[in-house]
Amino acid sequence: MTKSEKLKDVAKLLDYLNEKDLDELTNEVYNRLIAGGAQPSMSRAFDKTSVSACAHCGSVKFVKNGKDRKGNTRYICRDCGKTFTALTNTTLCGTRKSADTWKTYVENMLDGRSLEECAKRCGISTRTAFLWRHKILNALSEQSFDHQYDGLMEMDELFVRISYKGNHKKSQHFVMPREPHKRGTDGHIKSNKSSVSVLCVVERGKGFSGVIPCRGFITQPLLENLFDGKLSDESVVMTDGLRAYKNYLDTTNAQHIILPSVSKTKTTSKKPRVVGPYHINNVNAMHQRFRKFLRTYNGVSTKFLSNYLALFLWMENHKGDDSHKLVCDTISSAGSYVSAETLRYWAAEPDLAPHSIPAA
Repeated sequence: MTKSEKLKDVAKLLDYLNEKDLDELTNEVYNRLIAGGAQPSMSRAFDKTSVSACAHCGSVKFVKNGKDRKGNTRYICRDCGKTFTALTNTTLCGTRKSADTWKTYVENMLDGRSLEECAKRCGISTRTAFLWRHKILNALSEQSFDHQYDGLMEMDELFVRISYKGNHKKSQHFVMPREPHKRGTDGHIKSNKSSVSVLCVVERGKGFSGVIPCRGFITQPLLENLFDGKLSDESVVMTDGLRAYKNYLDTTNAQHIILPSVSKTKTTSKKPRVVGPYHINNVNAMHQRFRKFLRTYNGVSTKFLSNYLALFLWMENHKGDDSHKLVCDTISSAGSYVSAETLRYWAAEPDLAPHSIPAA
């Protein structure tokens, strides 16, 4: 029996394997490639789905056109005439490292290790570790706050101080808009100048979502823009006594439950009111976990706060899952709307990045 005939017999046996067996077989082949010294291509390691359309124009009229120098299958579009691979216009496009290096980096990043430690474990520079982190965060942030809301919902906002963290000494364009804060200042001041608002939503039994809409307090027009067409008439929304929530929800068919906080006294601390099954304790606990999450990074610049919020929400919504594998699958297919060139520009001129969030 020839080699090609043996391969055909093996291919026929694959029809009798279930999804779990196929995954085990894939891992076994991957491990043997690594043991043999071969470097698996990024498309073989991450992208398990076939190419369905042209990465440039979306046309389905394309054919195979050999392989690139990394061994990835190359295609050519019959309509636009451009060539592409399974990784074109994705987060992994243009990478020069192996799939094993990317997987190691994702594992260390999700474990909360610093840029220096991730760079050391992956054999890359700290600058590359920074760019990789934000390419991954950008891919995750594409999926946040973009679905329908129904059922029981808890909604509340928290305030995070605006931070201009970064190296401004080498910048020729940045001018600090305020005096630097000294240690010991109040970190919970709520104003349009000092803080950004992070709106958090907990759908009971479904998941967590959040968005950074503005500086300072949330207003009714902002809520209308955020939830336009996304809030079901069967929803039950629980909030605190902020007037913007009441003004907006009065214009919808959703049921609104207001849970104002109990006033602070000498013997009791300020805490939310609980009326039967209605409370906002889950979203308040989410606020505490988010603040603890930010502390592990020793402060986050406001220009990157939405990216870190996306990572936090991803980890909250995938507790108990194989988050390392899910992140790898996401970044292999998601487009990076912030290109590597832009990230390098931000690294050189961090003060020119869009960190100035408009006030409400």
